Amino acid sequence: MKEDKNLLYVGVALSVVALAVAGFAFMQGQQTQTEAYAAKSYGISANSCDADSICEVAKTVSTRAGSSSNLILTSDTRKVNIQYDLIIPGSLNTGDITIAGKTITTRLGSTGSLLLTADNGKVNVQNELFSPTFWTDTLYLHGKTISTKAGSGSALFLTSDNKQVEVQGALSVNSLAGTGIAYACLDSTGKIYRSMNPCR
Repeated sequence: MKEDKNLLYVGVALSVVALAVAGFAFMQGQQTQTEAYAAKSYGISANSCDADSICEVAKTVSTRAGSSSNLILTSDTRKVNIQYDLIIPGSLNTGDITIAGKTITTRLGSTGSLLLTADNGKVNVQNELFSPTFWTDTLYLHGKTISTKAGSGSALFLTSDNKQVEVQGALSVNSLAGTGIAYACLDSTGKIYRSMNPCR
């Protein structure tokens, strides 16, 4: 009688173990099917994006349909490197500037200027640069007027690599204006001055 009771306990224990194994196998199968469906639906060719240092996707990375959050690309070094061309059909907003088509603007309400800088200290403009007003730290260009910054004590220099500056039209100097015809003379420092007498 005691042996029959022991056999009954063993049978119940084996049944519980069998049920547990079958349940675990069923759950694993469901998880595998879910992952396979997600990979097929979203074009993911990796089972998990944290499996290694590379996350393989098809050609599209997007947030979930109906999501109100933004897509964020981050890294532990705070840098995201793009090895090839980045094509944005809409606009790119960094928070401080917005790039839309061929227009780059600062944030609405921003009091800061738009700065173009390079590690060699030079910015090359390959084609024509159009601007009704153009500022540098010491120079102001507006329409056909070039002037130094207000309050500047320095002179305006026109230079070229061949040490020559050509004036194609007429050259007028307001400070040399006067009554009648006069002589335009040069002093020993190279300055032009107006003289009613012949230059010496």
